[in-house]
Amino acid sequence: MHVINQLACNSNTLSLHDIFKICQNTGVLRLVKTEEDEKYIRIIICGIYRIQKNKKNGKVSMWGYKLKDKESGVWCRRNSLPSNVYLFWSKKAAFDMDDWLRCAINYVIKSLVEAGFSIADKLYLYRIRARNGKSAFVSTLIPSSVIQYLYYGELYHPLGKVALFNYPYSAQHITKHELLEEIEKKIYQRAYKVIGVDNEFNASKALSKSIWMIVDKSIFTKYARASHCSITYNSVRQAIFKDYLDFSKRIHITEGVDFGGLWPMVGRLRRQHKTGRFILSGKTKELFEKLNFPCNLSYGDFRKLRHTRLSLVSALNDNRYESFRLITRLLHNPLIKRYPVKVVFWIIEYLESRYRYDKEDDIYRVCSKWLEYHCDLFKNIGFREHHSEPWIMSRWETEKNFLCHAIDWLLDEEPLIHKNQQWPSFWRLSDEWTQRVRQNATAAIKEWKGTGIDWKAIDKGVTELVTFEGLCNEGREMEHCVASYADWCASGQYLAISVSMENERATLGLSRTEHNITYQFDQMRGIHNQAVSRNMLYRGKHILKTINTILTKTDSV
Repeated sequence: MHVINQLACNSNTLSLHDIFKICQNTGVLRLVKTEEDEKYIRIIICGIYRIQKNKKNGKVSMWGYKLKDKESGVWCRRNSLPSNVYLFWSKKAAFDMDDWLRCAINYVIKSLVEAGFSIADKLYLYRIRARNGKSAFVSTLIPSSVIQYLYYGELYHPLGKVALFNYPYSAQHITKHELLEEIEKKIYQRAYKVIGVDNEFNASKALSKSIWMIVDKSIFTKYARASHCSITYNSVRQAIFKDYLDFSKRIHITEGVDFGGLWPMVGRLRRQHKTGRFILSGKTKELFEKLNFPCNLSYGDFRKLRHTRLSLVSALNDNRYESFRLITRLLHNPLIKRYPVKVVFWIIEYLESRYRYDKEDDIYRVCSKWLEYHCDLFKNIGFREHHSEPWIMSRWETEKNFLCHAIDWLLDEEPLIHKNQQWPSFWRLSDEWTQRVRQNATAAIKEWKGTGIDWKAIDKGVTELVTFEGLCNEGREMEHCVASYADWCASGQYLAISVSMENERATLGLSRTEHNITYQFDQMRGIHNQAVSRNMLYRGKHILKTINTILTKTDSV
């Protein structure tokens, strides 16, 4: 205690209590504050970070409050902010207020250290004995953390002694990085007790509301069209201020210009070029020449996209494969306008990974004949994703499954396609192919490892198919062509899983994620490629989540 008192007497040495008081006086505990005068609109977050808009020229800047001593500091320009500001409030925004508070505390500590201050206090000392018999000393500010992070079988013993530290100069039995983290955590825990859950919740709402004082509505409209689309699981309600600000600074579009279906291509331009500013006059060729595509896309094909539905172009935009050109051709088909966007999106998703350059014309012909055959279906039965009649959704999914199955047949059999062939012919031939696959299927590898997950202990209704015989039996019983995936399954690129639930059975297909050990949802088929129920689909996605969680944990060990 004598040493601590000596350190406390040094005017450049601060205790944890001093740090907390400085945070309090600086305004860190005031989570969100707005100010406005004749020149500026300001939003101050945790007293440390500031978003500022010049009323005269509309320019937006970001600032950080850097302490020069215990009582004063200066505002310094920043290129970015340490956490997210959501333009539309959600519960995630409430959780992110935690990040703002932690970042502000960290910024206060670092600026004080840079100003020549040090932090002195006491550490609790422990002796740890591992399973191999070796002993080591550990010191910490938070005793509970020693117990929490110990591995099973290790013994710890509090020594009843106090080790002193003087950050950033000296600390025993703990690294400087770990000590800084514990100092921040200690201050955060005390600050959180003062603030409380309700204040964080309300502050996050206030921040999402206040940020619209900074946002230019006309620029936001362009940003939303270029960067977000709900059908691709990127709803505008997920928009964050940082991304909007980057768009507003780098993309300048002539007033009154409407790119139509090409708006997602404006977003593509910003993603492809991480730096630089672009001035767009609205000319299609000007935009085309600035973009790169995963295939040799002609200007004529690109220009036609201007009159295509924005959401479908957004779905096309996510494609990184050579099937980009095929999907572009498909979107030009005038019959596309007679189909629900969601159904076309399902087809686009399937075509992304089922593509061969030499079969592009044949795949397009099969798809176009499918479009011709079902062109009145939407008019007859409609489409509502949450319809009171679930058979309507099932009908669309079943017809889509038949098209995907016909494409599989086309790529496997490589038949000669005649220009006068109609959809019923393709459907019949693909069905005959399924029967031949079930009867004559062979595979070089008869058995493979799979994921190695013991499904009997997790879910008795799930069976991973890890033998060629199992695939053939599944194909016969379910009357589909799962046996044709044997080589993919053997190489680890695909998982085939039989799923049973109440009075329903389905086959789940998962494909390997690119450059990763995890898998992604590929397809889920009922008997004879029929659509599955909504509950079965949810079950399939839950199985996928379970597999990825287990594989990720196993890989990290």
